[in-house]
Amino acid sequence: QAAQGIFGCVPMDVQEYIADALDIPIGLVTSHWGGTRIEPWTPPCGFESVPALKAILDSLATLQPKTEGVKNLHQQPTVLYNRMLVPFVPFTFRGAIWYQGESNLSDGPAYCDKMHALVNGWKKVFENPALKFYFVQLAPYIYGGDGKSLPVMWETQQKFASEEKDAGMAVITDVGNLRDIHPSDKETVGRRLALLALNRDYGFKGVKADSPTLKESKVENGKFVLTFNHAESWYTTGNEPAKNFEIAGEDGAFVPAAVEIRGAQLVVGSDKVAAPRQLRFMGDQSCEGNLYSEACLLPGAFHIQSNP
Repeated sequence: QAAQGIFGCVPMDVQEYIADALDIPIGLVTSHWGGTRIEPWTPPCGFESVPALKAILDSLATLQPKTEGVKNLHQQPTVLYNRMLVPFVPFTFRGAIWYQGESNLSDGPAYCDKMHALVNGWKKVFENPALKFYFVQLAPYIYGGDGKSLPVMWETQQKFASEEKDAGMAVITDVGNLRDIHPSDKETVGRRLALLALNRDYGFKGVKADSPTLKESKVENGKFVLTFNHAESWYTTGNEPAKNFEIAGEDGAFVPAAVEIRGAQLVVGSDKVAAPRQLRFMGDQSCEGNLYSEACLLPGAFHIQSNP
């Protein structure tokens, strides 16, 4: 009954939480290389499964074998899959854990296609079409630039989690370090990943594991009224106001918004915007989460554009 997984940069706490809950040993296989892109970990059949990535698939025919004096070949497509994962194929793995994305930050929405290619490829080579894939949404960090690349990545990761039935995403915007790309709080990360496995794979249906996701939005009396999946109530750190919400009117100029908690709903507005048209949550790389569901889980980044 042991659970197994492949992961990089993920704490062993996930193993401890699952083992404690099941009272059986849990086996994890780790294969990781820091600072790498997603493409090197993806098998050729993964790229083949996503038409939008045909250019990468075609490029594989021209890859050169490693020679002396050639640097950074480990960032080329399929290289780390061939060197670091093939030795495990086709061992039986129940699922995989993935914490990566910083090196692909400039990809924007295209990263979703690459995640699909990775998972599709792993499912095929490990001969497990039901392989679970639990991954970590990136933590807040000051990458520089205009600060918007990270929110785009956050939304891209959420899009993938919504599209892939065997995926689950741990949101960790409350445990980051804006000046350290490797935040020290790994225990919280491991616990949230373990909750996904316990709920979805080990029959602990009473365990709340999924971060809230936006279900419905509407504008009433000049304010956005938001309803979420996986949230029955809300609270904030130290009973402070909920942060990181902004709204804009017809002019598209965003201003900070106040949030009222009404049971399971959030009502978001500003006296400066009488007729709101847009809302964004976690819209900058410096945003750190302080809003939690009753299960102590945070919603990820999202934006809304309403009709006039």
